Amino acid sequence: MSAAIRSSDELPDHEGTVFVTRVPNAPFQILGRRDPRTDELCVGSLVFRSPTSPDPAEINFPFEVEFVTGKEAEQLIAKVAEGRLIRLTSGNMVAAAHYRPEIHGTPILSVDEPDKGTRQ
Repeated sequence: MSAAIRSSDELPDHEGTVFVTRVPNAPFQILGRRDPRTDELCVGSLVFRSPTSPDPAEINFPFEVEFVTGKEAEQLIAKVAEGRLIRLTSGNMVAAAHYRPEIHGTPILSVDEPDKGTRQ
């Protein structure tokens, strides 16, 4: 896995296999596309699940989806969580690694990178 987080925006439209991470107890799951040339996971969006949300594998997607599990998924979630800030509807910010829907609520408006020089 490369050091940089790649965005699915880097891939041409309709290129790559859609994936969803499937890591129990993670603060969020990741939806994106796998680059067919490099096999890298390119992040599209973060999916925040409440304790009552269904497991991603139980969702009937209208297209083929790869469920990424194990070390590959855990490492991607950790890399995305590190240094990412989540903007809540209240306007407050919380580090993605510490976000919990039962505490912070939903919905999420955006996920931002912190300003350079800001430490979480």
